[in-house]
Amino acid sequence: MQDFKRIGDAGWKNPSVGAINWYGILGEDTATIHGKTVKSVKPVLQKDGSDFYVSPTSLVDLKVTNLKDQSRYVNPLRVPSAVVGTFGVAINRHQNMAFPFVVGDGGTMRW
Repeated sequence: MQDFKRIGDAGWKNPSVGAINWYGILGEDTATIHGKTVKSVKPVLQKDGSDFYVSPTSLVDLKVTNLKDQSRYVNPLRVPSAVVGTFGVAINRHQNMAFPFVVGDGGTMRW
């Protein structure tokens, strides 16, 4: 957290301080650190003033073209969803049964 604060206080892309390559948070801009280009170094805040960062998902609403608009992405408070790794377990609450599965494919999902 100290590195996060120090890098943020320096403007997210100061080569003398460092940079963060964001994963799970929408980042923009690039920085060159020790000769390497680091992408997505400045986190994007949601425009609603909540001070939360934009959290993109593969499932997007193509009608919302602004990548910085959180409404483009799945809202987990409204849509039951999960981030899936290579293995998971689905629970059928009606039958009280667990169903393990492996992920056979992944890709961009759109509605």
